[in-house]
Amino acid sequence: MDFGVPALLDAHTSWQSTRCNDLSVGGLRVTTDHPLSQGTVVDLYFELPCRVAIEAQAQVVRTEPGAMALRFLAMDRESSAAVRAHCRLARSRRWRERGRNPNVSSSPAKPPPLPRALPEPPDESGIFSLQGS
Repeated sequence: MDFGVPALLDAHTSWQSTRCNDLSVGGLRVTTDHPLSQGTVVDLYFELPCRVAIEAQAQVVRTEPGAMALRFLAMDRESSAAVRAHCRLARSRRWRERGRNPNVSSSPAKPPPLPRALPEPPDESGIFSLQGS
């Protein structure tokens, strides 16, 4: 989910201000002029647009010029619930903008199951009989 809110990263030896974007329940991407090394564990502080403060421990899993991806390692229950709710709401909004219903699967329906036994060919009377009947 794209959103641009300020965040504070505390790497225990240094800290930096960043901007959050691409939030998911598993982590987020932050923009920064000084990406940290892959594997670095940080304390992360940011506020959701609904004004809920989030504190989490995260690990740098990928870096690129001007940005890095963080995976959440630990988060209190309230923060976790708020992030899940925020992502669910954002996903619903995106689906509605695209004219889709977020509560309906886009995958095709499963075909009905096959019968347990196929009917035997009709006898001279033209009547079908089922196996095992």
